[in-house]
Amino acid sequence: MSTPMRRQYLQIKRQFPDTILFFRLGDFYETFDRDAEIVSEVCDIVLTSRPVGKDTRVPLAGVPYHSIESHVAKLINAGYKVAIAEQSGDASKSGLMDREVVSVVTPGTVTTPSLLDARRNNYLAALVVDGDQAGLAYADITTGEFATTQFRGHPILDQVIPELDRLRPAECLVPPGVDELLGRAGNGLPKELHLSPYDAWRF
Repeated sequence: MSTPMRRQYLQIKRQFPDTILFFRLGDFYETFDRDAEIVSEVCDIVLTSRPVGKDTRVPLAGVPYHSIESHVAKLINAGYKVAIAEQSGDASKSGLMDREVVSVVTPGTVTTPSLLDARRNNYLAALVVDGDQAGLAYADITTGEFATTQFRGHPILDQVIPELDRLRPAECLVPPGVDELLGRAGNGLPKELHLSPYDAWRF
């Protein structure tokens, strides 16, 4: 039988399965399970464990609340998405405190100045490829800049990849299949390009 806090954590994690979930516990943000292993590796934090039920322990990696931004920056730069779950209940009441995700940060949606590189735009792009044509949209949500462009020809990636290299978006949203298509392009893509697959209907 797991603890109430463990059940609360798992409920929130199910809502944000593709993120690293930072779970606020007092003066710390804790991560658990595979998230904890990733945070330990990327952020160079000691990996420990926590009891979550009778004879059951899970991996744990925690950071003080006042240093969260630097750790989020490392994870974002490594291509991960981060969800922040804060305590939202009354701290004076007994029992389990309510918690909810108050922000989700991805490489292309960073707005905190300390997490941004002032020397370059932080573009969030979206790319659709359909045979010998493609559409590319990109925006910098910190400045309001937004633009779109279209390509036609064969092979289509010979036109798309140079534009991605010019823009160097922090994140590129793609429908299923396009991530594999770009993956086969090999060394032509910008090394720091983070692909985020989304359902086809969103495009």
